[in-house]
Amino acid sequence: MTVALETNNLEVLNLGSTVEKRRGRRSQPERTAVMQKRLLDATVESLVEVGWAKTTLPEVVKRAGVARGAQVHHFPTKSSLIKAVGEHLIYTSRRDFESYFQSLDPDEKSILSALDGLWNLLKTPTWVAIMELGIASRTEEAASGVIVDFIRNVDKNVMEFVKLNFTDLGNIDEIEMILKVVIAFLSGLALERTIVACDDDKYDRVYEFFKSALVSAIGSNLIENTKGEK
Repeated sequence: MTVALETNNLEVLNLGSTVEKRRGRRSQPERTAVMQKRLLDATVESLVEVGWAKTTLPEVVKRAGVARGAQVHHFPTKSSLIKAVGEHLIYTSRRDFESYFQSLDPDEKSILSALDGLWNLLKTPTWVAIMELGIASRTEEAASGVIVDFIRNVDKNVMEFVKLNFTDLGNIDEIEMILKVVIAFLSGLALERTIVACDDDKYDRVYEFFKSALVSAIGSNLIENTKGEK
């Protein structure tokens, strides 16, 4: 069982499950979903490679390889495009994390393996794009609304994931505060890693140290022996 994301039902979010490869002409909803995905993927790529300031509508159109009219039809303004990108990033980050966790054998599904999955996710291009939006949100209204919604969704979805998969942890009185500390620390660590463009294992060692400190603070028995629900 997975926790559903809070989105505005953007058509592209269900592309993988709704667009079937068929012989012949795609239906209009399928063509719409494909076009939206091209534009959203191009926007994420641009955020990662050239940053917020240079992620303009002409730049997105060029990277997507579509006509300007297609972009105007689906996302007439940068604000509408960035809002859709925020929903897209919420969906893809949750999907990727759940896919990783569900791929584990039952005996491997622990809070520690979930932490490992979160840390690895924070090192992907998806999160570089999210961090780029986060930096821009201080002065850009379009990015600000997106990043506030993203943070709220992350907090809510992480809490629901823990309560669903790790009942013992979900019953800890201060679990929400603990999870907030974990997310804030790992997000900050990933941001620094991105800024300094460091590919060595320094940040992985810091992460392992943090994980050990977390185990000591909460209790090794509870953390190390807490298994995910079968």
